Amino acid sequence: MATELPPAVYRFDRFVLDLRRGVLLADGKECALRPKSFALLRYLVENAERLISRDEIMHAVWPDTFVTEDSITQCIKEIRRTLGNGAQPLLRTLTRRGYLLAVPVSRLDTAAAAAVPVSGTVAALPRELSAPPTGRPVVILLPFENIGDDPAQGYFANGLTTDLATDLTRFQDLHIVAPQLQGTDPASPAPDASLQALPPGARYVLSGTVRRAGGRIRIAVQLGDAHSGVSLWAERFDRPLEDLFSVQEDLTNHIAASVDIQVGREGLRRARRHPPANLDAYDLYLRGRELHGRTTEADTLLAREVLDRAIAADPNYAPAYAYQAYIVLRGYIFEWGQPRGRAALDLALELASRGVALEPDSSLCVMRLAFVLALLGRHDEAVAIGGRGVRANPSDAASRATYGEILSMAGAHAAGAAELRLAISLNPYHPPFWTAPLGRALLLAGQAGEALTELQRCAALAPDYRPCHSSLVVACIETGDLAGARAALRQVHRLWPGLARGNYDAAFEFRNQSDTDRFRAAFRAADAAQGQGAMAAD
Repeated sequence: MATELPPAVYRFDRFVLDLRRGVLLADGKECALRPKSFALLRYLVENAERLISRDEIMHAVWPDTFVTEDSITQCIKEIRRTLGNGAQPLLRTLTRRGYLLAVPVSRLDTAAAAAVPVSGTVAALPRELSAPPTGRPVVILLPFENIGDDPAQGYFANGLTTDLATDLTRFQDLHIVAPQLQGTDPASPAPDASLQALPPGARYVLSGTVRRAGGRIRIAVQLGDAHSGVSLWAERFDRPLEDLFSVQEDLTNHIAASVDIQVGREGLRRARRHPPANLDAYDLYLRGRELHGRTTEADTLLAREVLDRAIAADPNYAPAYAYQAYIVLRGYIFEWGQPRGRAALDLALELASRGVALEPDSSLCVMRLAFVLALLGRHDEAVAIGGRGVRANPSDAASRATYGEILSMAGAHAAGAAELRLAISLNPYHPPFWTAPLGRALLLAGQAGEALTELQRCAALAPDYRPCHSSLVVACIETGDLAGARAALRQVHRLWPGLARGNYDAAFEFRNQSDTDRFRAAFRAADAAQGQGAMAAD
């Protein structure tokens, strides 16, 4: 009878995967990984330097269980985050083929394994955790508390915590530390949730309670400062118990989106208190993102400088490349900054591609690439890649807004409007210019009245956003408001003095020629009405 070998201990790069203790060590310190991510890393390590297909991973890590490929994507993303900035060359993604741990792995003998230093055992919360090099905020997710007497509610609370942890890890701006749940028994004691147990790198604590009463489920969520205990955001959700799985998905999407937004806003407030010379890549990225949202030429040019500094501070910080691509596009759309025209599109494509190469599973990076492709007229690619971006993080409101715009540019106007409405519902603090593509999608979908309302709102809040005024020209012409069309056309010419009279400022690449023809016809009609108005005034 063969003797069973003891669990192995593997070393690769600066990491040790210790299967005896069930931990991953980085320079002797334990790293937090969810069970399935740990199992996937183990399989990759045991098959190092060999290409492994997604189907093989499915059978090895999720045997006899149906899951989508998104489960693999999220585990790979968590592993990359845990491995740090140098993870990309270690763990490679080969498009449509699979994954490869491209590093030699050695199995330690008994004596060498025993000598591996360990800084402690895995507890409910890690005892030591350093902030990521980019300065991303660390959010501690505590298990949601079951405050009712119904045992089934405890399972719901556990499931909500687990799903929320998964959704939050999809935001590359956040570093999530989630405790291991103590089994599925609702009566199991919760991990230590005291602030004293939190790692020193933690900046935020997310906690919540679940109560079931009268056929409804009530969730209370709070985001607090990890050090002062001050509540930064709190919200209650009340849903009918018609379909628990649907309720759970809806809640996790909205909570995850809200947490990302609130952490970003608080991070920006913190960044403003720092001297400019002391800002790290994440702080600079937040400032660049905010400046981009103001939609003025001066703020756009300043955002370009700030994001250049973010990239210089951390050349491997993918979100900085993604947002810089978005800002460079304004040289094409608005003629703001240099380069302009096709050169701006080419530079944006280069920046977006760099972001995807660094973070291939990032919804932000993937969606920026899709948007550039849409402006290049490569609509099929843009829609396919944009769909991948949404699947990578359904809670990312900004990505869903961009996807809605991409769909409308490709001719799917109703679907685009639906995506944009969903994005706006996920982010109550959305930039005002989000209503411009919504209005344009509604207009092209034949809902000129609704489009007019959205576009007028955008024009009032973002008066320098030219695409809004361009769509407003068309909406006013098609609803018979000649005075409104003349006013909107004057705003277009104010923002682009060099535009020839009667011409349409074709900033967006519509797939359907009929959509372009509508804009051109409306601009000619508005220009004619403007001339008639001037004659009447004389």
